[in-house]
Parts: sequence; structure tokens; C-alpha cells
Amino acid sequence: MATVKSNRQSYYPPISPKPTAQEMALHLKNLYTLGNDHDSAIDLLNQKVTTPAASSPTSGSGTSTLVTKTVIVSQLAGLGGVNDQTGSTTYTPTAADAGIFLIFNDASPVAVTLNSAMVTPYMFFATNSGTGVVTLTPTSGLVNGAASWIMQEGGLFIVIFDGVNWKTSDVLELAQTFAAVTHQFLTSYSAVTGLFTAAQPAFTDISGVATTAQIGTGSPLAGEYVDGGTGAWTALPATAAPKYSPVAASTTTSAAVGQAIFCTTTSAGFTVTLPAVSASSGQVIIVKKVSGDGNTLTVAAGGGDNIDGSATVTTTTQYASWMLVSDGVHAWNIV
Repeated sequence: MATVKSNRQSYYPPISPKPTAQEMALHLKNLYTLGNDHDSAIDLLNQKVTTPAASSPTSGSGTSTLVTKTVIVSQLAGLGGVNDQTGSTTYTPTAADAGIFLIFNDASPVAVTLNSAMVTPYMFFATNSGTGVVTLTPTSGLVNGAASWIMQEGGLFIVIFDGVNWKTSDVLELAQTFAAVTHQFLTSYSAVTGLFTAAQPAFTDISGVATTAQIGTGSPLAGEYVDGGTGAWTALPATAAPKYSPVAASTTTSAAVGQAIFCTTTSAGFTVTLPAVSASSGQVIIVKKVSGDGNTLTVAAGGGDNIDGSATVTTTTQYASWMLVSDGVHAWNIV
């Protein structure tokens, strides 16, 4: 403590003969930081204000103004005292709390009402030793520019009233516990509230080179892509063959699924025989007469199958056609 006392004269700026609550709060804060002890800070401030002010005699009076301990005692009656409100979830500081050290400590939220009818200068120290947040709300005016202000766990503050609004000056603010959120990273920290914020990174926030595990193993072949589930290179589905293969026919023909058979009956009529329905479920065959003659084109079902209930269908008309779809059981259906 000897170091604190030897440094106190140069540590803080001159104090006015009648210090305001803000001045006293500043000196207490500085002394508290220097000495790291609340009682020592108050003791040193009292010693300071009982020392003659370093000022010139008042013009025409030939006297010097003295700042006495009475100033502190009369304006901050509770200075040096402790008001332990552990377990309380509501509290309104009184005139007797001016300069006092208020302790709030509860697991539930604590509501503190700041009485804006207090006579200035008015200030007090406050700490939140509990896990519940402490919310300061003035009866009128603002606190730190807002309608209310939250004191987080572990903080130590000086609360000051200027006659209209309230403000706080943090002596100690501890970082608050922040649970990890999947895919998010910390983006900011407030030294005033002790709170962190987090967000999911944008694509432009990511740098570096993708690893083999991220883009698949081996060398990709043309048309391959990375499977999102396995990370492996995977071939694209093979390009499907054309639905219908064109076939020119001018004589008896055995049709196959997927064919479009263009028939010329100029020399003579003939028959196109369809494959077994049971082996062609869902498959399609197209048969069309393209020649302009009077000869007959016949389409016949094989075995015990039928075409719309008949064993055969015929036409002599140019450009007449059938699209036949197998039902996989016993019939070719014309659509």
C-alpha cells in the first residue's frame, strides 16, 4: 500500500473544491484500479479532499479555499459501506445508498429501479455476483442512452446520476460464457457488456485450398462429379439411347422394342410381327405405312398376345401408324 500512497498525488488530476459525483466517481475508479482495493480507494480520496487545494487566493479576499472531508461525508453518506442484496430480485437504491457498495446476487433476473428523483450528486458502486442478469431501469430519463441497461455476471460498476439521466462506468467487466454454435464463429466482443456475438461465415470468409478428402480421391474422368455424401468421384448416368430406332421395311419383319418401323408395301403387302408382351413390359414400338399404294400392311401379335383385343391390325392407307405399348401381361395397347 506504500506504493499506492506515494503515487496518488500524480495519479489523478486536480479535484475541484466542491467535487461533483462524476469527479468523485472518476477518482474512486482510478484509485481503485491503482490500489486494487475498495477501502484503500475511499481512504485515499478522503485524504486528498482534506488536503488544501493548490489554488491561488480568491481575488480580493486574501484567503484560500479548503476542501474538507465534510464534502464527501455529506454528499455520499454511504461511502465505504456495503449493502448486500443477495437473494433479492427487486431493489430501489435510496438516498442512504449514495456512495455505497451494492451487491446483487441471485440465480434469477434482478430488477433494479433507479429513482430519478434523487438529489445530486448521487452515485453508488454495484456488482453482480449471481448468474441472473441485473437490469437497471430509471423511473425517468435514460441509462447509458437507453431505457434500461443490463449488468452481466461478474461486473463491477460505478452508477452515476446527473439529475436527469444515469450512466455507468465499468471498473471491471468479465467476459461472459458463450456456448459454441455449430458452423458459427465469433465475430465481436463488447468490453462494456462482456458479451460475444457469433455468425455463420460467408463463402468469401473462407480461404485456403480444398483437400483431397473434400474433392474426392483419384483422377476424375470426363463427366464425373464429386458425390456429396462420400466425397468420391462418381460417373454421371450414361446418356440414354434414342427412344426409337428407325427401321425401313419392305418385307415380312420381326419388330423389336424401341423401333420405329417405316413400311413400304409398293411391291406387295406384308406382316410385321410383334415380340412377346411378357418380355416387353412398358416398352414401345411404332409401325407406320409410308407408301401410297393399295397393298395391305398387317401388324400381328405373337403367341397368345393381342393388339387392343385382336390378333392383328391392318391398313391400306398411306401414313397410317400405330404406337403400341406393352402391358407386360398379354396385350399391346394402341395409344
